[in-house]
Amino acid sequence: MINTNQNDDIYHIVKLLIKKVSKNADLYINSKDINFGDVFVCCVSFAKNNHNSILYIQEAINLGAKAIIYDKLFSDIFTKEFKYKYEHLLISVKNLSDKLSALSNIWYDNPSNKLKVIAITGTNGKTSCANWIANILNYNNILCGVIGTLGYKLPNGQSYNLRNTTPDVISLNRILSKMVLSKAKFVVLEASSIGIEQNRLGNIKIYISCFTNLTRDHLDYHKSMSHYKESKLKLFKRKNIEHIVINIDDNFSKDIIRCIDKNINIIKYSINKKIQSNIFAYNIKCYANKTTFYVSNNIIDIKICTPILGVHNIYNLLLVISVLIQLGLKIDCIASLIKIINYVEGRLQKVEINQKLKKYLAKNIPLVIIDYAHTPDALQTALTSLKPLMKERKKGKICCIFGCGGSRDKGKRHLMFKIALKLADKIIITTDNPRYEDPNCIIKNIISGYNVTENITIITDRAEAIMSSIWNSHEDDIILIAGKGHEKYQEIEGEKHFFDDYQWATFSLLLYNSNIDFSIDSRTIKPGNIFIAIKGKNFDGHQFLNQVKNNLACAAIVDHFDNEISLPQIKLGDDTNFVLKQISKSWRKRFDIPLIAVVGSNGKTTTTQIIALILSEWYGRNNYLSTIDNFNNEIGVPITLLRMKKNHLAAVIEIGMNHINEIKPLSDLCSPNIVIITNAQREHQEFLISIENVVKENGSAVNSLSESGTIILPGDDNYSNIWNSIINDKNFIKFGLYKQLDVYADNIKIINDKTESDLFINNNIPVKLKLNIPGIHNIRNALAAISGCLVLKIPIDFILESIKKFQSIYGRLQFCYIKNFVLINDTYNANPDSFESAIDVLSSLSGIKILICGDMGEVGLDSYKLHFDIGAYAKKKNIDFVISVGKDSEYISDGFGDPKLFLKNSQEIINFLKNINSANILIKGSRFMHMEQILDNIYNYLNKE
Repeated sequence: MINTNQNDDIYHIVKLLIKKVSKNADLYINSKDINFGDVFVCCVSFAKNNHNSILYIQEAINLGAKAIIYDKLFSDIFTKEFKYKYEHLLISVKNLSDKLSALSNIWYDNPSNKLKVIAITGTNGKTSCANWIANILNYNNILCGVIGTLGYKLPNGQSYNLRNTTPDVISLNRILSKMVLSKAKFVVLEASSIGIEQNRLGNIKIYISCFTNLTRDHLDYHKSMSHYKESKLKLFKRKNIEHIVINIDDNFSKDIIRCIDKNINIIKYSINKKIQSNIFAYNIKCYANKTTFYVSNNIIDIKICTPILGVHNIYNLLLVISVLIQLGLKIDCIASLIKIINYVEGRLQKVEINQKLKKYLAKNIPLVIIDYAHTPDALQTALTSLKPLMKERKKGKICCIFGCGGSRDKGKRHLMFKIALKLADKIIITTDNPRYEDPNCIIKNIISGYNVTENITIITDRAEAIMSSIWNSHEDDIILIAGKGHEKYQEIEGEKHFFDDYQWATFSLLLYNSNIDFSIDSRTIKPGNIFIAIKGKNFDGHQFLNQVKNNLACAAIVDHFDNEISLPQIKLGDDTNFVLKQISKSWRKRFDIPLIAVVGSNGKTTTTQIIALILSEWYGRNNYLSTIDNFNNEIGVPITLLRMKKNHLAAVIEIGMNHINEIKPLSDLCSPNIVIITNAQREHQEFLISIENVVKENGSAVNSLSESGTIILPGDDNYSNIWNSIINDKNFIKFGLYKQLDVYADNIKIINDKTESDLFINNNIPVKLKLNIPGIHNIRNALAAISGCLVLKIPIDFILESIKKFQSIYGRLQFCYIKNFVLINDTYNANPDSFESAIDVLSSLSGIKILICGDMGEVGLDSYKLHFDIGAYAKKKNIDFVISVGKDSEYISDGFGDPKLFLKNSQEIINFLKNINSANILIKGSRFMHMEQILDNIYNYLNKE
């Protein structure tokens, strides 16, 4: 370990470094940035405390640091073992923070002396000005780099991300040395007030210091405007500045002039002829698609025509022109150079759709603008700039989407709201970067003391806010999405999650016409579909993008871009499965139609399909939406919702689960008007443990209902107390087999594969309910379905006539008559209660009764008892034979008793059946048992005989 003394100069530290690392090694103040062979500089102000310091140092060493410079204040943090192991890497420096600038300056060979640095400060406009100056200089073959909010960019166009607008002084010198190596002659630097205050500019030599404007910002850090101003002034008090460019129309320019060295050359710009300035604009005209004005240097006047809108951008262009003139460009050449610039990313940036996607767009779409405006002044400027565009959009309105950052200046929140109220026709208040604050508290601060009216909407989820605003807008509307601009993340609870306003707006505009379909299956995708590249345990949709492209998909939603595949790709987040749900939730809200959500242990599919049949008959075959196949899980539900179209007048969605906390998130996606709970029985006990948990889990769907929604639930089971607790003040209908329920059945008769009963509604005169499916449990399913359709105001006579057309669903007690045998296909799935219901149906038939059973899955630790009880129930219901074909189903045979028949495969079962001339055969088991294979083999055998 090497210790340096207070009197050691910076050169001595550098000499020590050279003994440990290559001259090409980089210095880093953040341990995460270390590459093999680099130097980690562990500084007091960055490490915060001793505990963090040792963690950062260890991380740097693990990443390959070959030298550690640390402040002597941290000397007591090292254990004896650590010192012994790493003493060859350690260099201790007293007052290290004070030496960072000089150290990095010398290590990188004084890079700011080898080029000219133009520093721009001000509340707004820094990013646009910096990038425009660099673009024009590079276009004119004067190599220029840029450092700022968008990262840093070398003259060759290579760009890199930065953590801060103005990087720390070590990073700044490192970047400037890269600029020197890239042959840059100039570098334009955004100097933030915090960066200036924290001396991140260090001893960097500034050639020109520029000022744009000053309004309220960063008061969470500066605490007062006076401190904010003092921080800005420090940029202009620096030594060796040769030129200053200032906006003389801003009052703060007077403070700058008072504090600077009298020998510094000042260039003043203005849009007011009456104010004495070096460069001024006049005859300003703002049109829908361009801005024109004249610029004068008091000698020559030139006309500027630019597609860039807004008076604030005229100020920005005047700063750019002033700098260019100071760099030696002639004013009469500048007009043509201004034409090459366009909006900087996230600054009044129009959302442009990929050329390949334009054929899928609606003929006319709203104009969507992305802007970084996150201060009152910036929001006012952005909204004001959009006013001229309305001249060509006479039927449109201006919609402003904005939020405010958490853990930042709270005083600006309501100010921004008041500006939006004044300048926008519609406002959507949403999240920005909530950081460590509750987003809802931030929103409360924004609207503080104001009653929300029709033109104000609160949508906490930013993605939903963007989708909703675009999908519900008129084609002439202008939508400003303010606050995040170029940023590609949302910061929540200390973590940055990918989020890109531009990508979400692009997606939403593409879907402005709702006729585009979605797909998650590359095998069945159709031309013009949007492919969502979801991931599962054994697949990744991104691997099939080429196939999707070849199948002429419109675009793919991805979690990372694949530049090798020429298919338009949209990234909406780091998890496409989550994105699928986000999209589907907003998509469903796009359509104001009644939606019935069906949950429960058993009977969901039958209930859903009965309702679907009735909806088809009532609204028309193409005018309703329902779940198909087994699309009732976290993938199936959102995919089903995305099938919703303008022609749909109602929907019924089945929601399944096998774990706790799965129903509520899926029902939230659906925004149901009606929730049907078919029952709560012994399902998925391996994960849900108790029926009480099943009751609560299915009941959680009720929390997704609106205040006017209706709950439909069983009124004759053992869980009335729990059901009643979830009803609260909501509308409800109770169904079942008990008299006095809202909807009940009596006098039930099962005749082979049909069932009928008397149906009572609100104790009125009974009507006949006739089903072409067997079982009391199916009467219950029909009662639930009838209740749902009654809420939709469908006449009962129409409902009953429609139900007569309903046929068994494949795998659900489906009867097949073949010669002297009845095959009952109940192979779709199994749990204890559905097994008993199926046995009831088998028991009602005349003749020999055979139960062929497979295992029940997910029944938990009670598997033996639950299977045993099924066998005992079959014996009680006078089943003649029970044949077990699985591991746990052998326990069913134990429960049934003699004759015990445990047969290994289809052939053994067929051999047994050869001795029987006639029988009713029920085949049932959980999905994983694939009992349908046994069914097919038996069918083929009987068909041949």
